Amino acid sequence: MLAGGHPWVHLLAAGLPHHRFVSGSQDGSLKVWELSDDGRVGRCLHTLLGHTHHVLCLEVLPDGIVLSGSNDTSVRVWDAIAGHCLQTLSTGASLCFVDPIYPLPDGRVLAYSAQTIHVWEIATGRQL
Repeated sequence: MLAGGHPWVHLLAAGLPHHRFVSGSQDGSLKVWELSDDGRVGRCLHTLLGHTHHVLCLEVLPDGIVLSGSNDTSVRVWDAIAGHCLQTLSTGASLCFVDPIYPLPDGRVLAYSAQTIHVWEIATGRQL
């Protein structure tokens, strides 16, 4: 069971190093959790704040990076191991959502928002 005051969880994404996973919530927050050796949910390691509306999609990259898309028109790039935001990728649109997001093997991310496909470099945040 997820404890620790994370209301309205509606997304989970696994694949973080060290038996960790991330949850996304309608309050705009993400939380990084650890799993114990017996498969039970352990403690919350980080609360990631930044989105101003609910989180709609999550993607986990093998190096501990998490991508989140939100109803606030942005994609955020998180270092889930250290517990902080690396980049905020804005669609430039107003009153639209970002869902889905797709990381590409070459370090770019695709996101769909406002009937437009956006492409960014994850490392720099530069929109292509």
